[in-house]
Amino acid sequence: MLNVCFVLPSLIAYGEIRVVLEVAKRLRQYNICPSLSANPAYDPPLVDIPIYDRPLQSTDIVVATSWETVPIALEHEKVGYGLAAWYVQNWEAGWYGVETNPGIERLACCAEHLRQRIDREWGIDATVLPSGIDLDEFYLTPHGTCAPRVSRILIPWRDEAYKNPEGLKELVYAIKESGRQLVFMSPEMPKDQEFYDEFQQWWYVNPFREDIPWIYGVSDFVVSCSHLEGHSLITLEAIACGATPIVQEIGNKETIQGNWGVMLPPEAGVDDYLEAMIVYEEDRCNWSTKRSAGRRFIERFKWDYVAAQWVMALRSWSSHGEL
Repeated sequence: MLNVCFVLPSLIAYGEIRVVLEVAKRLRQYNICPSLSANPAYDPPLVDIPIYDRPLQSTDIVVATSWETVPIALEHEKVGYGLAAWYVQNWEAGWYGVETNPGIERLACCAEHLRQRIDREWGIDATVLPSGIDLDEFYLTPHGTCAPRVSRILIPWRDEAYKNPEGLKELVYAIKESGRQLVFMSPEMPKDQEFYDEFQQWWYVNPFREDIPWIYGVSDFVVSCSHLEGHSLITLEAIACGATPIVQEIGNKETIQGNWGVMLPPEAGVDDYLEAMIVYEEDRCNWSTKRSAGRRFIERFKWDYVAAQWVMALRSWSSHGEL
């Protein structure tokens, strides 16, 4: 029996950490015993998995799930209790500007562009582990007829994840001025109180898990920060429920490679985003076909497939780590 503990960050975003929680639930069927380590003051989602305030000494592999939890994993290995690993979910959240090797040789990441950067800048060969979604949960929501109507735009918001939050706000105001509706989903209250107040009726802060499919489902487009992308849940969940993702070309080629999404160049500005919405709105009669095609595309990201990839990585690390 291999004992694995995932160390959760102090703030759990609705999308990023879900991969860890869903995979952990499935590890027991592979003769792997999972547990979680979390701040006692924080109540993580119920996953029917033991939760401790720190990894147990008997833990074979401690997996950091954020930059802030890396020291915990390193300390576990330093004192000789087990191996340290790190699941890198994106480069920007807490990692931007870190130029030295973090001291962990067992790295996993969610997309090929991250693996290449890790290899180039740190000289570590990371393992690419896909994200995943449960297609039974993210149902397709009917979007009505071909008749013109006001489009609804979903903005997944997280203050510290954006290198240029003012640029995103500029786009938000342009969307508002264009007459389209806006919906925001965020794991915590935004720091800009005035910005929150202006759109207060459209904010979903730390929404219940069961509400997330509905929020995606009632949205026509999802505009997310490009640096959160890769095989990110934001992109995959948008495709699963039929909300067209509009993203910039930074790490998205693995996902946006059909006509069920819009990929803009890295230098895209506000006008490029608005033009993409106009083009897609003019093709509204074909949305149903595109939504179904996108859903079929992501079927391979279902959780059983994702969990199997995790198991292969965990066993590989343990076999080379002389447990």
